Amino acid sequence: MAKLKDPRTVKIFFSSPFGGMEEEREELTRRYWPQIAHLCNAHGLQFAAVDMRWGITAESSDKAQVINICLREIDRSDMFIGFFGQRYGWHGADDASLQKNFDNAVSRYPWLEEVRDKSVTELEFLHGFLNNPGNIPAAIFFRDKVFDDRMLEEGEKTGDKKQVFKYSAESELSTRLMDDLKKRVWENKNESLGVYMDYKTPAKAASIMYTTIMDYLRTTLLVDLASQRRTAREEVLSQHDAFLASRSNVFVQGEAYLSVLDRQRDTEARKHVVVTGDTGVGKSALLCNWISKLKQDRNLAVVYHFTGFADNSTDIDSLLSRIAGEFEHILNTLLGVDQTSGEPSETIATKQEVEKDTTRSLVQRLLAAMSQLVGLGKLPVLIVDGVDKVTNTSQISKVLYWLPVNFPTGCLVVVSTLSSDVTNLQELETRNYLRLTVEPLSVDSKRDMSISVLGASGKELSPPQLDRIVNAEMTRIPLFLKIVMTELIAYGYFRLLDKKIDSLIHSESIEKLFQHVIVRLEEDYNVQEYTGNLVEKVMCTIQLSGHGCSETMLKELYSIPDQVWSPLYFALEPLIVRQSSMIKFGFKQLGDAVEKRYLEDIDKRNHYLETMVTYFNAELKELDKSVITHIDQLPYFPIANQLPDLLVTLGDRNRLAECIANFFVFSYLEKTNLYHLISLWRETGLSGDVIAKQLLSTFDLRLVQIYTHLEERDQLKNSSPPGMLLVTFLSSVNTFLDTAGLPQGQSAVLERGVRIVSEGLKSEKAHADWLKTLSSLQYRLACALCENPHTAERGINLHQELLADTEKTMKEEVSNKYLLKRMGNYCHGIGVGYSTLGDYQKMIEYTERSIEYHMQTGKPNMSSIAGSWSNIGISYMNLEKYNTALEYLQKSIQALEDYYFHEVPPIIGEILTNKALCLRKMNRLDEAEAEYQRSLKVKIQAVGRDHKIVALTFMNLGTLETIRNNYGKAVEYTKQALQVYENLGQSWDNEAYIQVWENLLQYQTIGEQQFEEADKNFMKILDWRVKDGSMDRVIPSLYREMARYYLRAAMWESAYKVCTALLGSAHAADVDGIAYILMDMALQNLPESKQQEMPEEFTLAHAVELFPGNVSLTKQYCCSTLIPNNNPAEVVRLVNILHDSGEMGVDNYHLSCDWCVMPTGEVNLDCQQGIVEEGLLKYPEDQNLHLNMAKILRKRNQAPQAYPHALKALGNIDPATNIPLTLFVAQTAILSGLCDDAERFCQTVEENCGENESAMNSVQQIKEWIVEVREYQQQQQQ
Repeated sequence: MAKLKDPRTVKIFFSSPFGGMEEEREELTRRYWPQIAHLCNAHGLQFAAVDMRWGITAESSDKAQVINICLREIDRSDMFIGFFGQRYGWHGADDASLQKNFDNAVSRYPWLEEVRDKSVTELEFLHGFLNNPGNIPAAIFFRDKVFDDRMLEEGEKTGDKKQVFKYSAESELSTRLMDDLKKRVWENKNESLGVYMDYKTPAKAASIMYTTIMDYLRTTLLVDLASQRRTAREEVLSQHDAFLASRSNVFVQGEAYLSVLDRQRDTEARKHVVVTGDTGVGKSALLCNWISKLKQDRNLAVVYHFTGFADNSTDIDSLLSRIAGEFEHILNTLLGVDQTSGEPSETIATKQEVEKDTTRSLVQRLLAAMSQLVGLGKLPVLIVDGVDKVTNTSQISKVLYWLPVNFPTGCLVVVSTLSSDVTNLQELETRNYLRLTVEPLSVDSKRDMSISVLGASGKELSPPQLDRIVNAEMTRIPLFLKIVMTELIAYGYFRLLDKKIDSLIHSESIEKLFQHVIVRLEEDYNVQEYTGNLVEKVMCTIQLSGHGCSETMLKELYSIPDQVWSPLYFALEPLIVRQSSMIKFGFKQLGDAVEKRYLEDIDKRNHYLETMVTYFNAELKELDKSVITHIDQLPYFPIANQLPDLLVTLGDRNRLAECIANFFVFSYLEKTNLYHLISLWRETGLSGDVIAKQLLSTFDLRLVQIYTHLEERDQLKNSSPPGMLLVTFLSSVNTFLDTAGLPQGQSAVLERGVRIVSEGLKSEKAHADWLKTLSSLQYRLACALCENPHTAERGINLHQELLADTEKTMKEEVSNKYLLKRMGNYCHGIGVGYSTLGDYQKMIEYTERSIEYHMQTGKPNMSSIAGSWSNIGISYMNLEKYNTALEYLQKSIQALEDYYFHEVPPIIGEILTNKALCLRKMNRLDEAEAEYQRSLKVKIQAVGRDHKIVALTFMNLGTLETIRNNYGKAVEYTKQALQVYENLGQSWDNEAYIQVWENLLQYQTIGEQQFEEADKNFMKILDWRVKDGSMDRVIPSLYREMARYYLRAAMWESAYKVCTALLGSAHAADVDGIAYILMDMALQNLPESKQQEMPEEFTLAHAVELFPGNVSLTKQYCCSTLIPNNNPAEVVRLVNILHDSGEMGVDNYHLSCDWCVMPTGEVNLDCQQGIVEEGLLKYPEDQNLHLNMAKILRKRNQAPQAYPHALKALGNIDPATNIPLTLFVAQTAILSGLCDDAERFCQTVEENCGENESAMNSVQQIKEWIVEVREYQQQQQQ
């Protein structure tokens, strides 16, 4: 069955002598190769014609590499086309230059020793066909001698010596050799695609070649490729075996390390091992030599994997699939299971109820196979070389999640990594791996290795030369020493060898040594036939490509002919790795050397980046001409990864945004690497609504393109509406916006999708599946609406409609799991909506219904269940049932960690935040902080620092610090949250951003007393809140404190503005209606016109009616309005209301008396008397009320009326125990003309306070008054 050497390239080798065959080659090039390329491209393949049409470069010829290069290119080809005229080509057993070519190639191709008299072209025929007929599909063509004779005759007539040369045989010998070749070709014609012995003209030959190639491609190669199962086990294994062989030939200083590994293999109490060390110290060589030894032991089941040195070897799922498959292969071989039928293994696949193609299932396959091998008495040994090279495509992946923590007992696992790979090494240490560190080479080991490497190439150095090498410091690193040896072997100037040795061994690092390699490559492969620095172009492009680049891309980018490309490619082979036909450097230091030599020049770097960008953009534009509507129609699309990263490197935000908004790039990345797509959009600095608009424009553009293409092909009538073909793109956009935390624009995107599908359902071409599409879009729209307080009700209603429709359908169908799942989703969405509205009981009710529906499916999605548990936990937390909340939240986290065994998605971070919040409310602050920090780490790893969920955690940490009274740290955390939102482009038009500002100002004012600083932004926030109509959702204490600050600062208008906003919100009644009081205080200092403009509902008069019995409001209203305006009746009424609605009793009348003392010191006696009179009606025996009444009446010069109240104030109190009151009563008595009473009370004071000078002075004054009053009374009687 036909297979490709390169899985994505069809390579055809065209062989002929360099002279006389130009017309055939030109005809092929201009007329037929483009058609072959078109067929290959249609099958997702590239076409590469290997055509040495201008011959081998002078440099390659000078270095005698012609035969080597030609034969190696045939090894890489999938088809051989050979054609001859009369000329036999370059040959001659006595041609020294040609024989040097044989000498250089014979070690790789030993059969050349027997054919040194043959021409180079015949060697190609031998290698491509005759040595192993049928091994490579081949077609051979010989031109009719009549044509050559005619061309020869024309040349002779015109005197064209070149033409005569091209169309005549070199000699009788060459003619005999040609005839012999024709004979052998004809004898093997049945093993070929066709042998044509006498084609008439070059045009005819080219036509037959084209037909032969196309027939083979259409009937065999492309058919076989389409029918082949994509196991490719043998191909990939051969790549790993090739690396194994390459690292097993030279190995020194390894016995001690091998013995450590052997001990772990042989002991019962074995430990898994991590082999570590610096770059180039020989970790791979150690493992390869150990593996070669292990393979001889039949009691072992050995599987090895070398990352970075085989196709897809760094991809996690490919790695797991391969090693699991290898263990299964060993297992099935032991069990005698037929592995050629294509049926799954009974021992493996059918015993596992796991989903295919998931990392979890691959790990389960691996462990199952290893466990069964242990059961059969085998010791499974797994070796993974280079875990540091494993590609971790997800930003949320756990460290080494793909490598099981617990292997079956009786297994041995050995991995290797760089000593600088701290993260993986720390994880392996926690797993109790034994660390085996490979140290640099000793002097003796360096000598042994040098002699061995040189000897393999038939070379040797003089003892002094060898001593200089082994004594050099850097040659202690095996990789460094190997590069030095390789460079010396390639060096062709013996007399300059000492100087070359010194230049190499004195390199300070592997990177600087590679710089010497690059210089040598330039000297050898920057050929005269090619303009410009070929080595620079190729090396810079590989380095900057990031994801690697194909041979085809390099050759097309820089117009590199095959005869120029092949020598350089073969020289680079030891330095590169190939992954899925993409070329990358095999050593980081080589990339560093390229950076140092070429790319420190910014202009040069940008030139190469722009060159690649232009190339990829051209390929991208070609896709616009296709009718692709879904990314599944484009399974392999490397541009989507390569082009955006190039634009990021260039720092071109505008073109980056244009690129990742491209229909194909966005769709591919959203499907294959969503979190990378999010990080790319972050690079653009665009806000969520701008991104949404740009992606909707992309949708519109693709809609027009598809419509136009269908119309041009006359397929519009029979096609589904273009909008329906593309509607999945809108779903992808919504998924992206939702995951990226960019809610702006989500509703617009989903509503667009709903409209398109609704219209589609009205058409004649409507399909039943479209109803599912519609309900899916409506569900997502409802979810988006439920997240926003302004639209939550609408979202709930839409969910309810969808739920009702589904319940109706459910009644008509029995046990439909799909419908049960949908009903569960709708109930979950309704619960979210109620949570947004603050109705937590309803939230719990619907979420529990959701869980019930999901459970009824029999196989619920535990991710969904975990989300529901989380929401229930949050609701219980809001209902202050913290222990119950904590149980649900912890259960949710555990379920998600089990579900996402290899990742820590951001949802886990969000639930950790809620768990921390619950702990905080339970005053378990240290535990809460730990969970917040854990949450922060998860979120940042998943979505980057600039994401709203990260900002939320910073805000929560700020709140926690305020509980600790650490307002400085709270401000610091809140400023970090603010920075996140500003980096997201969300500012003064986003409520979440406003809430962060409110928190910040809250901490600055209440905690730090930084009112002036807060004032810089507060009014802007207030204006936004008023305009948005969201004053109900503010932090009211902040607004009250700012109002107080404005009053203290005499900023009356500002205070008035704040109070107006508060009084118009749900916070008007907060803290005993303090906002009304603050408003009244502001109004007292504003023009009367402001008071007149004041709405009635904002006044204190309204407030006291709205909140009857509120002491603060009543006091303020009485003190600021009623008492100054002398309205005793209203004052008395309000005081009575206070009395009747509270529990202060008589104290209401006592305290309210004090209100009547105005700021000027003046007392409103009318109001005060009214209060006391009302109090005495209710408490006629209250002595304090009587005392107050006595004082009021005395102030009114109504002493006789005051005296009875004064006596009642004294009541049963012993006058001797309350001298001031006794004196007051005595004074009131004398003022009433009651001298005897006054004299009696004075006597009591004298008897008890004879030493109290003040009291005695008062008594003396009263006595004087008594004398005066009596005299007056006597006069009156006379």
